[in-house]
Amino acid sequence: MDSQLDISLILKKIEGLPKGLQNHIHRTRKIAKSLAERYQVDLTQVDYAMASHDLARNLSDNELLKLADDLKIPVSSIEVQSPVLLHGPVAAKWLEHEFNILNPDVLQAVWFHTTGTSDFHIIGKIVFISDKLDPAKKLRFPHFDVIEQAVFEDLNYAILNYLIDLISIQEGRQKTAHPLTYAFKKLLEKQYQI
Repeated sequence: MDSQLDISLILKKIEGLPKGLQNHIHRTRKIAKSLAERYQVDLTQVDYAMASHDLARNLSDNELLKLADDLKIPVSSIEVQSPVLLHGPVAAKWLEHEFNILNPDVLQAVWFHTTGTSDFHIIGKIVFISDKLDPAKKLRFPHFDVIEQAVFEDLNYAILNYLIDLISIQEGRQKTAHPLTYAFKKLLEKQYQI
């Protein structure tokens, strides 16, 4: 149990977000709690990270770029083209600076919840896939049902299938996934010898 993680402050911040975003956060918290129980991971840390993951999701591109500069977040050309990718890093920095959260697993989970990262702790993996398994996103991914079923049997396998879907969809739209996403997929492919 991490006594530093007082979720009441985060819940208060969530109340100021648009209703649709609040609903998304609450739906994904339920998914993450179930996965934390299934994989016997600290529920407090998972719930705190899940509740925090989209705290900056409602900000405009210009606001995210300005905050990234103010908070000394490295910004690549990919983030300049798609500033929404900065909402995780901005939220993680807020946790660190405004809420004095120093738990590296929680911060990593929030920072990389959009792109993934090849050195994800299990908390990060749970937050990553729970965000993607929001039922409101069901129509976006052709293998959503397969991923949703697999996630309780083999977390990494479910994530790999999601990444395969995501990259296939993006490439079909002539877009490139984030390099961290490709690295994460490659690591999981090695695990399953794909």
